[in-house]
Amino acid sequence: MQTTILIADDHPMFAEGLASLLQSDDEYRVIGYAYDGAEAVRKVQELHPDIAIVDVNMPELDGIETTAQIRREHPTTRVIMLTMNDETSLITQAMKAGAHGYMLKNSAKADLFAALRAVRADKQYFSAGVAQILLQKELSRNKPDTFSAALGEEILTPREIAVAKLLVQDLTNAEIAGRLFISIRTVEGHRMNILRKLNLKSVVGLAKYAAQQGWAL
Repeated sequence: MQTTILIADDHPMFAEGLASLLQSDDEYRVIGYAYDGAEAVRKVQELHPDIAIVDVNMPELDGIETTAQIRREHPTTRVIMLTMNDETSLITQAMKAGAHGYMLKNSAKADLFAALRAVRADKQYFSAGVAQILLQKELSRNKPDTFSAALGEEILTPREIAVAKLLVQDLTNAEIAGRLFISIRTVEGHRMNILRKLNLKSVVGLAKYAAQQGWAL
């Protein structure tokens, strides 16, 4: 069964080029276009696409409000935001509005199809550039420089340090995976490596070690 898609972008040439790319795969069918936010909401109501690909910057309604209305009024339609804008605040607003994915327009073709598969399965997807931006924001919130210095960067990798910080805060593997945009299995692997490298037996031991070392969380 084909996945139906609506493209909402105020640049017709880009929208048509994207449609041509999508329809190179028989799994996807573009059923409509919208060139402003208000039209996108109307077209979703009319056509009931499985996925709406929405630009952030559009007339009438911007992409954030368009996404919020689509998700509120047509919850079965999933939204991927596709834009050149990589500002952290906009990425956060998009997620709060209910977007399932956020991609930059310079993403590779493979990323786009990976996003469609993930979103169709009711999962969130961020292109590599967006995921890196959000990871840096998460690390900066927790003062990674102080934390890393106390731990010793030669012991753990930067990603293991990020996971260790969240383990100490008593987050579950699933919560850590969500925060860092990695799989639960990857979190479990990092957790095992952290304990092995620090010669600890449990997360409780990790918490005690953190307190002894004076880690800044």
